[in-house]
Amino acid sequence: MTSEERTRHWKTADYRRAEVEGRRIVERIVALMDRGPEDAEVQEQIAEYFKHICKFYECTSEIFRGLGELYVSDERFADYFRKFDPDLPQFMREAMAAYCDSHP
Repeated sequence: MTSEERTRHWKTADYRRAEVEGRRIVERIVALMDRGPEDAEVQEQIAEYFKHICKFYECTSEIFRGLGELYVSDERFADYFRKFDPDLPQFMREAMAAYCDSHP
């Protein structure tokens, strides 16, 4: 199912709720960055982030790993994450790769 199909019936409030949820997960990840990308609590939040992404489209470990790569290589993504912390794009890539390694 595509993202468009999953969100076809969403209202403005649904999009807003998803935006807030995503931001809260990212903020929790930022608060844990000093522990490293493989820390258990970081990985719990990355798992929550994975579930959040799955609300929009079918996300496999391979896709999730690629998304983490985009957070570093695509300036649009990198700029979004840098608003939270300058090192967050790289941290997300590493944490998401660690998650994918343990959830093949």
